[in-house]
Amino acid sequence: MKKFLYLPIESKVREFDAKILIALEALQNDYIVIIGSKSMMRYMKFLPKGILFYKDSSAPMEQRFKNFKKIGHKIIVHDEEGFVQMNWDDYCKTRINFDTLKYVDKYLCWGNEQFKAIEQAKININKNLSMVKVGHPRIDLLRNPIRNYNFDKSINGKMILINTKLGEYNHQKGETAWIDIMKNHNMIQSESFLKLKMEQVSYKKSLMEYYINLINSISGKYKDCKIILRPHPVENVDKWKELTRDLSNVIVTNEKPIGYWIHQSDLVIHTGCTTALEAFIMDKPVITFKPIDDKRFEVPLPDSISLKATNEEQCVELISKLMNNDYDYDTYKKNGNEILCKNIESLKGEFAYKKIVEELDKLEVQPVNFSFILQIKIKSLFLIQKIKSYAKKYLKPTPLNENQVFHKNDIELSVQNLQKVIDMQDYTIIDKLSDNIYMLWKK
Repeated sequence: MKKFLYLPIESKVREFDAKILIALEALQNDYIVIIGSKSMMRYMKFLPKGILFYKDSSAPMEQRFKNFKKIGHKIIVHDEEGFVQMNWDDYCKTRINFDTLKYVDKYLCWGNEQFKAIEQAKININKNLSMVKVGHPRIDLLRNPIRNYNFDKSINGKMILINTKLGEYNHQKGETAWIDIMKNHNMIQSESFLKLKMEQVSYKKSLMEYYINLINSISGKYKDCKIILRPHPVENVDKWKELTRDLSNVIVTNEKPIGYWIHQSDLVIHTGCTTALEAFIMDKPVITFKPIDDKRFEVPLPDSISLKATNEEQCVELISKLMNNDYDYDTYKKNGNEILCKNIESLKGEFAYKKIVEELDKLEVQPVNFSFILQIKIKSLFLIQKIKSYAKKYLKPTPLNENQVFHKNDIELSVQNLQKVIDMQDYTIIDKLSDNIYMLWKK
């Protein structure tokens, strides 16, 4: 008898390996895992009752969650954006304070700060909501020994990773897209809040201009060093490629998880980005670039564990010191660890992915007989739906970027690499159900 776990993924580069880690542990606990594109949720009314593990509880999910609950599914939320915030009140306004929360069975938190914010916000929506601080498997991927799954021996030489977070202005769907999305999702409920967000867009526009100058300076100063520019997943990557096309040592990429690039790099540069925290956990020096500073629009936590550069010249000088090991690393690391432990669970001890599956097991879900007949029914369901949608896609195809495409060999490679570092030898069967959707079970 098996339980079903549904793991939809929105952003491949951000979520994929972390979700695979959860899947591998769930397989050990007699789950069947369906993983891949969010489009799997279209089929859940036909699939065995199970647990939906989702990335947020914002307004657009209310009706879907309500329908899933009526069918008999359990819903567990672990917000991918719940790590650090500029303002926890704003976080609750845009991601928590919705009736969607009524249909959530359990809310998993990154750490104490998120827990406290939601604990207060839930009172008028779902006061009995079960909440647990577990950390996050994205942090597990940065801890020893799991971090070694990402190591690439073929990469040689010095490398600087620059991670930008400028989607408010440099959005892949256009310069007004960030505001438009918030309007469409009913996240802007007053003129004063809209004005604040417009000022945030202007702030990020100015910051991007400073970054363009910084990248040019670093590229010229460190000609023998690879500079990896990794924009936030919502940013316009093509715009960055155009801006850096004449810089031969600058590589603009959104390929591979961020942990891969951190592992290969010698240091990381950011402004208010969670990548700083991930790099710090992986024992990489971190610089926060602050040529302008408006505390309304920056997240304090990543900057608090970083070495600060307030201008281009200072940043270049800091890079030289870090490259030459000319800094007090022990004090820097000690202070940062004290700060992080207040915000993230599972930095030490039991891994978050194990805690998560322990919480899944506490939900009352009826196991089913995973017979050959059931396997055929599930595969037939996806085949029928694919045939039905074929004409629509043929007439009006929906373009997908690589961040939304899941290949079987992607899953096979991630499973293989992660099983090595967590010492798990079981053979995992990976069965394609539809484009970008797969079913996993333990042989």
